[in-house]
Amino acid sequence: EGAVVAIAGLPNAGKSSLFNELLGADRSLISDEAGTTRDIIREQLRLPGALAGEQQLAWLSDTAGLREGAGKVERMGIERARSAVQDADLVLFVVDPTSPPPEVAGEWKSLGSPTSKAMLVLHKSDLFPAPEARQECLRQWSTLLGVSEAVWVSSRTGDGLDGLSRALGRRASELTRVEAGEFILTRIEQQDAVHRAREALERAIATDSHELLAADLRAALEHLSFFIGKTPVEETLGRIFSQFCIGK
Repeated sequence: EGAVVAIAGLPNAGKSSLFNELLGADRSLISDEAGTTRDIIREQLRLPGALAGEQQLAWLSDTAGLREGAGKVERMGIERARSAVQDADLVLFVVDPTSPPPEVAGEWKSLGSPTSKAMLVLHKSDLFPAPEARQECLRQWSTLLGVSEAVWVSSRTGDGLDGLSRALGRRASELTRVEAGEFILTRIEQQDAVHRAREALERAIATDSHELLAADLRAALEHLSFFIGKTPVEETLGRIFSQFCIGK
């Protein structure tokens, strides 16, 4: 399915501009007016992988700007933005370096400070041409938000966008890497079977009854039997009648 990447930040930090530049298309509306983006806009994106010639699939989401005092519709968009950040595999937290640090830090905290899955993106690098000023600014914002990986970009000049794409591709590769003992589920039915088996095992662990324990273990085995081609008759019939129009 690919990595899920959410772009978050304050209004007018440059989220939609960055979204469009990464996609190479004018997909999201851009305006100086705060609150232009009020819903989640999602597009598929291919990123350079960790290995030469490798590509990684990602779903990139542009979200509403985070701020206090928003109207009813904008508040709904902000709540969706926060949910998108919680569900994302990676978060690009976009910061305009000229923004008040306490305001940015407050909104970062409202997202739950997801430092382990976040990259800090300092936007508008064209306003900071001196390398020393950039480095010091990067250090200050990284320290304030507690994010270890940070980059400079500019949607106006294109500066840093290739580096950001490579960094995203590397992080996506880490998420999809298969370790020893792991395997990839390639079908929805497989995912459903594992999910049901896990639920049954969790019930088995929680029960004090030997009878319920045996029933839950049997249920887990029945769900996992899907992987060796043994599917319960009732489930097979249910799948047939749900997916095909069958007459008398």
